Amino acid sequence: MKAAYKLRTNKLIAVNVHWLIAAASKVIFTFMPKPGSEKIMIFSNNGSEELLKFIEPNHLEEKYGGSLPNKESDFFPPRYNP
Repeated sequence: MKAAYKLRTNKLIAVNVHWLIAAASKVIFTFMPKPGSEKIMIFSNNGSEELLKFIEPNHLEEKYGGSLPNKESDFFPPRYNP
């Protein structure tokens, strides 16, 4: 499967992860091939500077540096408004 689906992920950004996971990922990335490790970004904070490089502010909540209001409740299950 690796031959058929290699390099499918464009960018993976994980924010607000536990500091231990963020530290472990830095160690793991040293052993990963360069193309793969450059696509994965793991932050123990909200990583707003990096998110704004890839996502427009009008699609992000304020807590991540965007312009949408923060949604603290009533976000699951998702609702469809036609």
